[in-house]
Amino acid sequence: MPGLVTQIRRMYADIADHGGDFGDGVEHGEFDPFAVAAAPGLAPFERVGAAVAVLCRLMCAIDNGGHAWVAAEYGPRVRELLWAGALDHEPLVRTAAEAFFASEAAFVAALRPVYEGVVRRWAADVASGAAG
Repeated sequence: MPGLVTQIRRMYADIADHGGDFGDGVEHGEFDPFAVAAAPGLAPFERVGAAVAVLCRLMCAIDNGGHAWVAAEYGPRVRELLWAGALDHEPLVRTAAEAFFASEAAFVAALRPVYEGVVRRWAADVASGAAG
């Protein structure tokens, strides 16, 4: 399995290739983003990437099972990450995770700023060799 940094780079590239879509069809890695997002000792690139992967996992699941099912299935894990501050390293990511609880429409709307302000920025850093 490729390393975490490589998987995150691929995820960012795939989100960009899909025009900022975080859902079904986007490669979001082979790791458990909920576990990794809460793991100690991560570099900033890894921590933010794991948090973005959580959002991808949620959107993919919504695309395949609907918001109500995903909120029931993943809601407790998302609340745990929010409570622990594991999604606080990028305020836009935390805002999107909070929007997940409001509605599917609110969550989707909150993902666009994550794409513009987080994914595209980190993807540019990767391209310049500054990240990871």
